[in-house]
Amino acid sequence: MSTRKGLKRVIASDGRGMARDEASVWIIRSSAERRVRVMAAAVGLAVAVFWSPVTYAGPDEKPASLTALQKQLRSEYRSGNYEAALKTAEKIQAMQPNEVYAMYNVACMNCLLGKHDEAYKWLEKAIDAGYRDADGLIEDSDFRTIRGEDRFRALIRRIRAATSDTTKHGGGVADVRKKDPPAPEKKAGNRQPEDEDEGDKPKPETKPKKVVKKLSPQEASEKINELTQELIKVSSEGDKDKALDLATKAYEIAKASEVGGLISLTSYNMACMHALKKNTDEAFKYLEEAIGAGGGFTRDMAAQMEGDSDLDHIRKDARYKKLLEKAKNLRPPAARVGQRGSADKKVGFRYEVTTPKGLNKSKAAPLVVALHGFGSSAMEEKETWREAAARVGAILLTPQGTNQRGSSYNWGDNLDEIEENIMSAIDDVMDKQNIDKKKIVIAGFSQGGQIAYALALRNPDTFCGVIPVCGLCKESESSFDDDAVKNLRVCILYGSDDEDEILDSNRKAAEKFKQSGAKVSVKAYDGGHAYPSDADEMLADALKFVLNK
Repeated sequence: MSTRKGLKRVIASDGRGMARDEASVWIIRSSAERRVRVMAAAVGLAVAVFWSPVTYAGPDEKPASLTALQKQLRSEYRSGNYEAALKTAEKIQAMQPNEVYAMYNVACMNCLLGKHDEAYKWLEKAIDAGYRDADGLIEDSDFRTIRGEDRFRALIRRIRAATSDTTKHGGGVADVRKKDPPAPEKKAGNRQPEDEDEGDKPKPETKPKKVVKKLSPQEASEKINELTQELIKVSSEGDKDKALDLATKAYEIAKASEVGGLISLTSYNMACMHALKKNTDEAFKYLEEAIGAGGGFTRDMAAQMEGDSDLDHIRKDARYKKLLEKAKNLRPPAARVGQRGSADKKVGFRYEVTTPKGLNKSKAAPLVVALHGFGSSAMEEKETWREAAARVGAILLTPQGTNQRGSSYNWGDNLDEIEENIMSAIDDVMDKQNIDKKKIVIAGFSQGGQIAYALALRNPDTFCGVIPVCGLCKESESSFDDDAVKNLRVCILYGSDDEDEILDSNRKAAEKFKQSGAKVSVKAYDGGHAYPSDADEMLADALKFVLNK
């Protein structure tokens, strides 16, 4: 195997003071510019992301004032000194006036101090500057005191609208994560009387349907985003008729674009608007279309429906329960290496390295390489594997796919390029960390699991084990012929309710590995195409098996 020592390397300083005393460092390769992204993943705090060009400081050079302030902010936040943390966050923002996460952290500190208007002001500024992590905003405990407010929900919808091009058509299984559609906000005071159902009133004669010009997926997404922003505004002002008109225009553009994700999202908005106007039958019509179009969400659509008060008017109807069950069974098509959606944008390869608390640097540590699934990210995969890796004292390497679709990533179709990137990342980590070369494990979920299978069989002399989770094994019979395959330890994990193709593929892979002489463990757990509910325990056990602990 080539060690790829000739490749250019990125020199990174350790990012310390993280949650659980872990050091998490982003490494980015780009032909245009090489940078280091240090992420302070403190629990509850915004993932503090600060960009700075790579510098090669001498041993006597003092750290930049920005670096010192970042460290100070983390310390003040962890100690609960939010007044001081706010002042520090404001200083950082003044030094980086256009940095999205600097604005976001000012919002966090204001909210923790009960200054909600200021928190909203800075959140809006962050969104205007490009903040698009709606899932992170929803889950951020710093905003727990305002999560239930309509104003907060409107911001989530605004972000969703801006990222509505994150669709799942033709390219893979999105990890099961909630994705709110850009549904509009409303004022409770403007609701119509409960005994009046506009859906039961005589309908005016409809005009001939106009022909809507078909736009490219990107153009359609941008136009729908524009309409949805206006929809949110007029809906918050109580103008339900105009809001429905805007939702209809967005829906017509989506239908003309023939992009499943856009159709699903705009259909859902149509359902919400009709439910608010108490057009019951129309609400169900569009809700059924939203589900039939595939959901368009990166998380559970059923959970979105259950938590959306826009649908309160139709919730007691028997049809709602049937559609909810249908949404719970909604699954996008299985992930494939070899397909790339038209909405994908090629980005530079990067990865994150996480070291466990109390790591003995004088002793060689195992290395766990965890690959995210289609529609996920390195950050999310890190959160899934961090605890399991720490339990076995392993350093965790989480690479990120180079195809970006909205705020999510996938690996694309070039397995040779994927292999080059990941193997080079492993070389980089081995250059900088004390790694036990006999204890390198590759793992992955869904599309990442498929790649884990492939790279383990291509490089059986590098890896001691492989842990594919809900992944397909598409490798040929000859891939198992390498004599070194017998030295692999293989732990195959999958949900018992996953697609038949995935279940069958994993069972066949297990037999092929056994025939090659490899040690194999196969574990099915309750659930479908998702990590197990007790992921920390099951993944730790899997690591112990492949590391022969």
